[in-house]
Amino acid sequence: MLQAVHSINQLVSAEVDAGIDSEHIIVAGFSQGGAMCLLVGLSSERKLAGIAVLSGWLPLRHKIKAVGCYPVSIEWSSSVTRIL
Repeated sequence: MLQAVHSINQLVSAEVDAGIDSEHIIVAGFSQGGAMCLLVGLSSERKLAGIAVLSGWLPLRHKIKAVGCYPVSIEWSSSVTRIL
């Protein structure tokens, strides 16, 4: 897990090195990818534009400290949308 977070951080760093402001970068993922994005976003030294997660969870939640330098808003839904 931590190796995947490191790899994602390297991708973000490569974009910043290419001239993209980190505050214009959003990390997003579904399921396991969402879990990785949460870890990246909540542990990153860079301020990101956002984190989008679908059907994910926060691994290592007992080891993650909320960083007080910018607000974090977590929204979720327990409803199911049926598509016919």
